[in-house]
Amino acid sequence: MKLQGTRAEEEGGGKVLMLERGAFDDVTVAMMVHSATLDVVDPRGSTDMGNITHAMSLSHPAIEVPGAQGMPHTRQFAEEVSGAAGDEVVLVGALAMAWTGLGLAADPQWRTRCAASRHG
Repeated sequence: MKLQGTRAEEEGGGKVLMLERGAFDDVTVAMMVHSATLDVVDPRGSTDMGNITHAMSLSHPAIEVPGAQGMPHTRQFAEEVSGAAGDEVVLVGALAMAWTGLGLAADPQWRTRCAASRHG
């Protein structure tokens, strides 16, 4: 398991740079959670994580921060989520990724697919 992070990306796509520089070379599946407003909790949305899906499997849900109105990756949104509601979303997202990772690791068929993808 490998844990990586990028800073807030209000000024550009850090994950694309990470991909280009080899940060995902030994990664089989990537997971990310985004805090969001209700308006952007939409499966048709796009981020630079879309670039990562060309290289590997990916999970990227969005979790609504109650009361937030600004669009993600804006200063307004950052200010709105810097409190208890934003902290709760971070915890929920971290737990969701942990349980997803455990589920994948416990699945023999998934492990076999991962091993096969690494060796050929």
